[in-house]
Amino acid sequence: FAYVLGVVYGDGSVYIIENDHGSCGKIQLKVRESDFALYFRKILEKWSGLNARYFFDNNYFYNVILSSVDACRIIKNFNLNKILKWKKELQYEFLKGLFDSDGGIIGHNLNNRKYAKRWIHFSNNNLTLIKLVKRIFEKMQIKYSINRRIKSGFGSKKWQYQIQIYNLKDIFKYYKNIGFSIKRKQDKLKEVINSYDYYSTEMFNKAEELHKFMGFKKVAKELNLNPGIVYGWLFKNNQKQILDLKKGDV
Repeated sequence: FAYVLGVVYGDGSVYIIENDHGSCGKIQLKVRESDFALYFRKILEKWSGLNARYFFDNNYFYNVILSSVDACRIIKNFNLNKILKWKKELQYEFLKGLFDSDGGIIGHNLNNRKYAKRWIHFSNNNLTLIKLVKRIFEKMQIKYSINRRIKSGFGSKKWQYQIQIYNLKDIFKYYKNIGFSIKRKQDKLKEVINSYDYYSTEMFNKAEELHKFMGFKKVAKELNLNPGIVYGWLFKNNQKQILDLKKGDV
């Protein structure tokens, strides 16, 4: 349910039509990527216990449709603030649904540190949703930035809000706990993480231990590291590139 709810508040939609003949309801997702549609269908059927239609339309969209008034009402009547009381694993699944839909990962010029562009982003015009994402990130101790702009397209004048995660440690926290179900996005996320220069906690601890007996330049030579990196560790408490993993683990 957590993942389904996230997708519905992103690219998905819920319709309930009531008339003299009764009621009908549909949960629908219409996207360009088949793996996203198929994954959503699988989770939607698992939650609802019902079969969902899956087809490719003439406009080159993959469609998933579940017909169920009861399922639609559960989603429409759900209070988003209750998510903050869920256990963290369910909150992460909700975010995965949101970011599969309205989020992504930017990774350009990854071989050129000076010009590299690397960040995770999420955009939406629902301020309640934006505040919810912020609260969950704060509990995860993920640092983020947020800005707003007039939404472009279809003549809308609503503010669109964008949340972005920039630094390596926070991008890695997102990867480790949330990630994407869409292969293209998950592969790009791994590529971005591996484009950084990062070092293990073990390496950092060795540098601190060696510094008890020698200067930082000799420590750098001993560990085959750039002296500027070791100086930052020892004198500036710069640990942005310290992660508990080794190259190739992601």
